[in-house]
Amino acid sequence: MALKRDEISNPDSCLNRAADDEPIFVLRAKDPLAAKMVEDWSARSVLAGLHEDRAPAAFRFAQAMRAWRKQHFPDGPAEPEIKVPFPNTEEKKP
Repeated sequence: MALKRDEISNPDSCLNRAADDEPIFVLRAKDPLAAKMVEDWSARSVLAGLHEDRAPAAFRFAQAMRAWRKQHFPDGPAEPEIKVPFPNTEEKKP
């Protein structure tokens, strides 16, 4: 799981490896849509045959984001009901 302080201090972090002129998009756990977006990225990356090594960790990270938000903002807006099933990575590809 990536924390803000770790991303900033680690020269090898994803954030610090990005080129100075590379567009990036940051999702914060505070956002009610963030966990769903990370789950969606994770599922789509497997379906596209990309990042299969990182997809399961991203899916777990989404769960950590959701737990953090629930702990820090228990009365905040509800997370939208959007089902994003995680693809079975054990199935053989054609």
